[in-house]
Amino acid sequence: MTRRKRNKDATPYALCVSNEGNEVSLELLKLYRVVEPRANDPADWVRVVDESGEDYIYPAANFVLLTLPGDVEEIVAEAFNSAAAV
Repeated sequence: MTRRKRNKDATPYALCVSNEGNEVSLELLKLYRVVEPRANDPADWVRVVDESGEDYIYPAANFVLLTLPGDVEEIVAEAFNSAAAV
């Protein structure tokens, strides 16, 4: 079995696996783009971008963090960018 090297420049994504208490804001099983935390963000929270293009902070326990393979990341990034342009 071979292990793939992680791309340090890869955009992390978060799959929503729980939206308890945030049912209106978070969609279960939706893939969100993760952005860098701000200086005062709690360590156990994650900042994600929603469909409006704004970023919001939620408990990390609501997500499974993913790093996608390069070819898949390109397709997903293109889809996110085209959706943001609409």
